[in-house]
Amino acid sequence: METVNSLTATSYVLLSLLLGYSLMSTNLLRRGEENVIFKYVMYVGMPALAFTSISKVQLDMGFLRASLSYALSMASLSLSIFLLSKLLRWEREKTYLLILIANFGNTGFFGVPFVSLAFGQGRPLQLSIFLWVLTFLFASFIGIPMLESLKRGSSAIKALRNPLLISVVLGLAASTLDLSFPQPISLFLDSLAATASPLALISIGASIPSFNSIMKSKISLFLLKTFISPAFSMIIGSILRLEVIELNVLVIMSAMPVAIFLGVFSNEYEFYKEEVVAQIALTSISAPLYLNLWLYLLSAL
Repeated sequence: METVNSLTATSYVLLSLLLGYSLMSTNLLRRGEENVIFKYVMYVGMPALAFTSISKVQLDMGFLRASLSYALSMASLSLSIFLLSKLLRWEREKTYLLILIANFGNTGFFGVPFVSLAFGQGRPLQLSIFLWVLTFLFASFIGIPMLESLKRGSSAIKALRNPLLISVVLGLAASTLDLSFPQPISLFLDSLAATASPLALISIGASIPSFNSIMKSKISLFLLKTFISPAFSMIIGSILRLEVIELNVLVIMSAMPVAIFLGVFSNEYEFYKEEVVAQIALTSISAPLYLNLWLYLLSAL
């Protein structure tokens, strides 16, 4: 069953990415119009999915341990990169690039759809959304201030107004208070949530750059995101004795491709623009392959 789910998730991801890329390459979707899809998913689809999923979750120690493992993984990996940069006397910009590549994964647009298909719609999906929120918090309160420090003062507090965080807070409140909603409202929210995953993956496919850009990417950054980062999560999750499904979701979410948002940030701050775009494309295209390698490794352990 696990193999079937993995193949289903892989096929779904590949077909969605291919559709998005085809829409762009055939000019059915013109450059810039993919932002419309992106904004819909970010401000409507994903918040609806977060709310409907989180409102049904029952928080327990397993969720807390998995969330702690993810946070500790990001913190320990970032600290390791920072100490190594001091030892090797890297420039601050290079250090920031490594930290962002290692930790800023596409856990929302890519991770949530993949986990829901590979592991199911219940607890795994809910946990993936929790980890997605942690990624968002990392980007908002660590990633953005790092980039801001290269240019101007920090404005990370603006992240508090993001619909995603608001929807998660409301979902947690609904879960805690055990609220129920009228059927028309539930049906409306469920229909919005159902559009999030396919449109998110299509928007990724539409943003894939040319083959020449991909070939410029550095293999060291690729390995950092796809193998070293999830390895840190697997070690920490094992130390904290996570349940099998929690450990699997943790590792897979840590291995997600480089976030599209990092491309937006790199353009805004003129920060390694070509390299970041190349890594986004390379990790997204190769994700079905290396994610299945991680699934195979996790099932064998």
